[in-house]
Amino acid sequence: MPKRIQLSTQREIINPHTGQRARVSTNEYTLLRGISRQGIQKEALISMVWGVRALQVSDSSYYNLLYRLRRSLASIGLENVVLTMPTYGVALDCEVELVLSQPLPFAQ
Repeated sequence: MPKRIQLSTQREIINPHTGQRARVSTNEYTLLRGISRQGIQKEALISMVWGVRALQVSDSSYYNLLYRLRRSLASIGLENVVLTMPTYGVALDCEVELVLSQPLPFAQ
């Protein structure tokens, strides 16, 4: 079964296979919307997440945000989906589906 994440407009990430959900920060949400399976450069991601403040963002802030996103994804059963691409940036090992309204509750 391929890995998939649903991302609601209310900043919730949802594991569609289990129905587990977690609310994420605005920066985590922006980060997740910006990463693709092909990958994105670290500098482009920093610029996308922090905007005009990007020049003031430390490596520590960037890595802390990645850590928090990975922890949020793991909390809904999606471990190892944010991949580090050495000397480049990061990529996703899953599909992201934007859900415009709250999905129906998971039925077992």
